[in-house]
Amino acid sequence: MKNVKENKPIAVLTHKLSYAIDFMRENKKLREINGAKRRLVGEDGQVYCIITEPMQLRGLEISDFIIVPGAGLSPHFAEMYDWAQAIKR
Repeated sequence: MKNVKENKPIAVLTHKLSYAIDFMRENKKLREINGAKRRLVGEDGQVYCIITEPMQLRGLEISDFIIVPGAGLSPHFAEMYDWAQAIKR
């Protein structure tokens, strides 16, 4: 298991901020939710960045990404997905 310090954030691709927060509450144990900064923190310290626009991925290093059901409704979903695939390490 990796140290949390070594972990890069995980991008959460969605079409609406509220959908991502609800989805993550149901599927992950969260200890912190900061909607204004589009940042979630899991109980284990893993950081999640909510992404609704492709530009939000610029300059971001991610370890992986999660697709929230309904994310395909975003007109920018294909670009967000391609970008997340390209920067995932």
